[in-house]
Amino acid sequence: MLGSQQSSLSRRISEFEHDLGVPFFERFSGGVRPTRPGRDVLRLARTILGGALIATARSVHNSETGRLSVGFCTSLSDGNLQASYLSSSSASRRARSRTRLAAALRNGALDLLIVTGRLPLLDNKAMALWSEGVLVAFS
Repeated sequence: MLGSQQSSLSRRISEFEHDLGVPFFERFSGGVRPTRPGRDVLRLARTILGGALIATARSVHNSETGRLSVGFCTSLSDGNLQASYLSSSSASRRARSRTRLAAALRNGALDLLIVTGRLPLLDNKAMALWSEGVLVAFS
């Protein structure tokens, strides 16, 4: 499951035992058997890892944690929108050309894309965020 060879894993465990000065396994020609400290460590590791994995899976499933990748059209990458967005620590920011941003959205590299004007997006939902007129002030 770990994608490593048994000999490498066995060597790392032996090094760990040596560093701590506590044998976790008794080694035989036919395999290994955990020692008393080894059983305690394995029980604790299962409890910690099992709880952490379950909590993480539930948290991600309920959208309580994770990472949101948002792309901005370069002209929107300054001002209040940028400041609000950057205050979110779980978001990664990308300001690029409209074409590259649209491609990133289509291929799943972005979760959300904020652009001005219209952008032909295949199979994506779009929503207007706000509408402002352009003003010219002169004297």
